[in-house]
Amino acid sequence: SELVLSQNQWLEQPLYSFNGAGDSAVGVIMDKKGDFYGMTDVGQNGGLVFKLHYSAKKGWVETVLHTFQGGPNDGGYPSGNLTFGEDGNIYGTAEVGLLGYGGVYKLTPSGKITWLYAFTGGADGFSPWTVTFDKAGNLYGGAGSNASQACGGGSCGEVYKLTPPSKGQTTWTQSVLYNFTGGADGGSPDALGSLVVDDAGNVYGTTGYGGANYGT
Repeated sequence: SELVLSQNQWLEQPLYSFNGAGDSAVGVIMDKKGDFYGMTDVGQNGGLVFKLHYSAKKGWVETVLHTFQGGPNDGGYPSGNLTFGEDGNIYGTAEVGLLGYGGVYKLTPSGKITWLYAFTGGADGFSPWTVTFDKAGNLYGGAGSNASQACGGGSCGEVYKLTPPSKGQTTWTQSVLYNFTGGADGGSPDALGSLVVDDAGNVYGTTGYGGANYGT
């Protein structure tokens, strides 16, 4: 939807209604041409990434860039928000698939997907949410984690970093920056929020619970 200011009142103007091929649209971002990119986390085969382009004759037209299949070669149920890279490609996460624990992907505007990292469910975590770039091209995100015993076997979550491959290499390197305990430091870094990285390299974000019971 679009919010339009008219006579000092904000009016909602729906742009596009999904037809059942996807639902619960999230993570919408806009490129410099005014096209929208987003994803649905439910629907056929566990979600998809779409593009909305405005046509003077047809209005807003949807193009499905990628339909997630799950399994060992693809992710499923995309999560969090999408983000653009300096290369013009789209970056995002999926909660399941690949090794069973989700991964981080790159998607070209034409729909070619490349999986940058597959989580193992071990020390590196599982079910990642949303990625954010720093100026050096590193990716930061939140994910589930089994590292803390304070959660009674559940996940308090983690913040992780993905370092791009060095010249001549193809593998991104994952490192865990912080494992939450669910106590005063919080727990479950918010799947619906994005991290922010400042010029000094500090990372800012939110948690869904912990602290004074309501997050930090």
